[in-house]
Amino acid sequence: MRRNALRMLVAGSSCLASLYLTAYLRADGLPHQASPAGQLGKVDFPTSCALEVQPSVEKGLALLHSFQYTESEKTFAAASTRDPKCAMAHWGKAMATYHQIWDFPNDKTLKEGRKEVEKAQKLHPALPREQDFINAAAAFFQKQSRMSHTDRTQAYASALEELHAKSPGDVEISAF
Repeated sequence: MRRNALRMLVAGSSCLASLYLTAYLRADGLPHQASPAGQLGKVDFPTSCALEVQPSVEKGLALLHSFQYTESEKTFAAASTRDPKCAMAHWGKAMATYHQIWDFPNDKTLKEGRKEVEKAQKLHPALPREQDFINAAAAFFQKQSRMSHTDRTQAYASALEELHAKSPGDVEISAF
């Protein structure tokens, strides 16, 4: 059952990648620029971060959902600078290194993501939901150099499956 689910995930990811790349390229073949802030969409992602960085965390997540990884990482980095105790900003920086649809992180990128996850873990976020998201990322970025792409993806998917089972109505959990 899980193997079939993983195959469906990979097949679905390939379809999404094709659709995204088609939408990403303009008619003249040049890539689109990042979406203007007003066209990004809204997310509802409460965190225990300082109130003044909450909009940045939500923007970073919206960029992440829009596959705008570079801008997402920059936004989460700015949030972590403004609130050094914001665990979810470090989680977001890690997640921005995982380009789920079109590439697999190399060893250097996995190390960078793991470093950000470890920073998030050390901050001991106040909300259990935050800890759950960080734990799911930790399942992917774990320090096992011989782990295959499939094994990392399955570990992450299993962690998210448990998180979704605890909160099936949570739209953000479902999105991941």
